[in-house]
Amino acid sequence: MQRRIVFCGAPQVGKTTLLAAVLASQHALPLKAHATATERLVRGDVACPPYHFTLITISGSFWYDHTPVMNWLLPGIHGVIYVGAPIPYNAVSQWGTDAPAQEWARQYRFWEYYTAHAAAASALWTNIPWIFVLNKGDVGTEYPLLEWMPQTQLTSVVRSIASSGEGIGRLWERMRVLYGVGKEPGLG
Repeated sequence: MQRRIVFCGAPQVGKTTLLAAVLASQHALPLKAHATATERLVRGDVACPPYHFTLITISGSFWYDHTPVMNWLLPGIHGVIYVGAPIPYNAVSQWGTDAPAQEWARQYRFWEYYTAHAAAASALWTNIPWIFVLNKGDVGTEYPLLEWMPQTQLTSVVRSIASSGEGIGRLWERMRVLYGVGKEPGLG
């Protein structure tokens, strides 16, 4: 049985790194990339009998308002991994006093973009399982995503540092449970 999972979030929050870390943790085949002038998609496949997971993300710093990618990316998916990153500790010293507010606004713009498309595709957390990941915990602790994500989901947030593999096992177990493969310890 096929399970198609989409990793969403603003550019540079670590979606592709997280997807690659999940694949590596499961000894899956390497990433496959598809790039055109207007879109960059990355995918990978994990066999977990009787299921086959196809993991997909939009990679890089692209704005997709004027491309059809969302018209086929979100409809019919089985789940969303929504990835957020913190405001870096050094944001003010490196980019100026407005940097934290600008980063908050940038991530929020993509949150609005993805959730609007998810709502149109009946793919919001009220329709299908979402997993919220706070990635890049090594560069900051103030996550804008915590301010606008559904408050009912706060207790199930997964924290990770995808570049070092931290939190990847927990994420994989949450994926297995939510997308039909197993049960977490302690859950009937």
